[in-house]
Amino acid sequence: ERRTPFEDAQMTLESYKYSYDEYNNQLSEATNTLEMVEYSEAMYEISDDCLNYIWNLVRYNTEEEEYNKILAEQREWISEKETKAKEASSEYEGGSLASVTYNETLATLTMERCEELIEYLK
Repeated sequence: ERRTPFEDAQMTLESYKYSYDEYNNQLSEATNTLEMVEYSEAMYEISDDCLNYIWNLVRYNTEEEEYNKILAEQREWISEKETKAKEASSEYEGGSLASVTYNETLATLTMERCEELIEYLK
């Protein structure tokens, strides 16, 4: 039996969330900055891959007018995401935790956005 786009997106999110949570746990247990950077980068990569998968489901399973509205919203979200990540990392101004905070903020916001995008597939 074939899954609906909504079901596909939910299953995909759950799968990516599992990996994301694993790296998040490793990040919280990391003992040095190099590990922290590595785990935060992995978290962002996972969340971005998930977002791209769900985005394609939205793109190909919504009416054109609705899609154009979502696309405009997505572009605004991307800009806001970058701004928030820069603001969060500026607290460490070039310090070793700046990139960790930047990546972690991007990852968190991206996973949240995945959950929001799924709603368009209901």
